[in-house]
Amino acid sequence: MNANVRISFALRCIISLLLASPVATPAKSISVSASFGALTHYTESSQRFLDVDIRVGSASFDNSHRLQTTGDNFYRPATLLPLNNDTTAMKAMIWYHTDKMYKEAVEELMRCKTEKETRVVADGSAPDFSSSRAEVFLDSILAFRPDTSAYIQKTTKTSSRFLADQRILSGQADFSYTLTTVWFVNNEGSRIRAGAPRYTISLTAYTRADDGMYMPLYEFFTAKTLGHLPTDSALVVLADTMVSRLSALRGAPVIEPYSGPAILSGKGTAVFFHEILGYRLEAQRMKSDHDGQTFKKKVGEKVLPENLSIRADPTLETFGRYDLNGSYRYDDEGVKALPVKLIDRGVLVGFLTSRAPIQGFPSSNGHGRKAPGMIPTSRQSNLIVEST
Repeated sequence: MNANVRISFALRCIISLLLASPVATPAKSISVSASFGALTHYTESSQRFLDVDIRVGSASFDNSHRLQTTGDNFYRPATLLPLNNDTTAMKAMIWYHTDKMYKEAVEELMRCKTEKETRVVADGSAPDFSSSRAEVFLDSILAFRPDTSAYIQKTTKTSSRFLADQRILSGQADFSYTLTTVWFVNNEGSRIRAGAPRYTISLTAYTRADDGMYMPLYEFFTAKTLGHLPTDSALVVLADTMVSRLSALRGAPVIEPYSGPAILSGKGTAVFFHEILGYRLEAQRMKSDHDGQTFKKKVGEKVLPENLSIRADPTLETFGRYDLNGSYRYDDEGVKALPVKLIDRGVLVGFLTSRAPIQGFPSSNGHGRKAPGMIPTSRQSNLIVEST
């Protein structure tokens, strides 16, 4: 490998039933499901992913360059590593996977160069990769001893409330706990170890109206500690409320098609801003002809009413009594998470950036994110909408 190769590694462990240090203990997760008061699913799983991201070429033009003729490729196959901490086996697998990814990166670079030579429309002047300072952060190793019987009781007790209405065709409660620990290193000198626990519980039920229309209801909660999830008594009340709502929906009239003003509230507003606006503020999309570029040339222009301002803040861990799922210390490219002002009093002032810069925004603000087996790309964190 030559001096123009950049390498980063991410080792991701899904840890739940952790009784000691992960150096000596397999990583595990736990999930429990119950339907109408009966346990239907219980699993413990262990996974240890290795992601290798290799850039070949130069910062201005490398193998990650968007291939406009063939579309975007966000996939980088992850590999599973041994759970028993066999150092020899791990070294061999890491080297094999790194060598494989390097060879693929070289081929990608050749394809990118070929397209650049044959493309009629000139590419933008933004480089493919931005510099970032080395970060060193070693979070404490999180440990957890699960109370499996409590999880089973929580799901069975809650789902049993759906037995109150015989016309409910499915009534389910699902519980899971996951502790993801990520080890990240790159050849710029970054060394990061960060742990992120996550508890979730969801309630799902559906019925059918007399005309056969399918009517589902779904409630979902996520938290970083078990104590921040709804209590057992609160879940029972919620399940009873869902039973009443499903009964009312069966007798409700069918809504006629409507075109006109509407007021969104609660979860509907959050989905609207995330899906309609948030995606279009992710900078990396501006580099692709296959993606929405609604705001590409609108920096400094008014795009919303002046009473609205929008920012993203991955450093904000809670809002009131709620844990925020979009919080993290470092993104998946080893960049420290930063709060970003996106729209100020209706005027577009910024984008969510990764280490793939765009014109006018040459560096990452810590929003390069990914799942195992994917390549990092600019994505939303906690999106906060404020009104005067």
